[in-house]
Amino acid sequence: MIAPFSGPFAMAGEEMKKAIDTVTPPGITVIYEDDACDNKTAISAFKKLTELDDVHFMIGPPCGAPQETLAPMFKDLDVLTLLASAATSDLYAQSGGDKMFQMQYALQDEAKFLADEMYKRGYERVAVIGYNNVFSKMYEDFFISNFKGEITDKIIISDIGAENISTALLKLKESKPEAIMNVDASFYFDSGVRKVRELGITVPIFSQYATEIPGIPELAEGVIYSFPGELSEGPNAIYSLALDTAKFLFPIVLECEGDYDCVREGLINSGEFNDKGVKNRTIILKQIVNGQGVVYE
Repeated sequence: MIAPFSGPFAMAGEEMKKAIDTVTPPGITVIYEDDACDNKTAISAFKKLTELDDVHFMIGPPCGAPQETLAPMFKDLDVLTLLASAATSDLYAQSGGDKMFQMQYALQDEAKFLADEMYKRGYERVAVIGYNNVFSKMYEDFFISNFKGEITDKIIISDIGAENISTALLKLKESKPEAIMNVDASFYFDSGVRKVRELGITVPIFSQYATEIPGIPELAEGVIYSFPGELSEGPNAIYSLALDTAKFLFPIVLECEGDYDCVREGLINSGEFNDKGVKNRTIILKQIVNGQGVVYE
């Protein structure tokens, strides 16, 4: 498994590991590699696993930028991965087809769901907050292209802690949006929700499933966010998605006795994925209330 075990998203990697460790059966060995949600580190982890450890089956990476970086590297290898997180629907093709399967849903579908839900609930003037990275840029584009109302402003923060985001948020306040769409979990680690409220901006804040990453809920009170349906019970989406991914993949690997072609065919013929390798799954809305995620009606 490739996941962040260092950096600001290390808790996500630890939650994934905890979940996978609970269901790893005899006959399966899981090698954990840290990518810190960083492209170069992810490449090193991938090369170690494929060239030194002779790994053919993976889980992850969960971070958007490493996913996009690694996808083409799968093309000429007998290696496949299940992504226990949202990703773009383009990865299946970028990896050569039948190499990258998604156990959550496509980012395009999630962004459209949020755009439609916000507009349907009467928020016709929306400001977007993102960060200067590949994931934010993609998500921002997906959301804006699907939102039927007016985008009052786009606030792009250079990096986590790299600048005083309060200055950027002053511009957002002037645009007087009816709601805010935050596309990046980095916003929470910069105490973005608190700073928005300190500026007297009281409109609803919407975001995506990463709002349930451990350590974030206490920084995201009141945030309304998308969440995958049909998940196993767990303390958060990160844990539950990793758990469901392992519970799905491991029996196929064991039944196929580790044969790559057999496992690949097992995934393709499972009926769990659409023609882009994305799991058929519903999306719901939740909200952080008193530090906990509850279903939002």
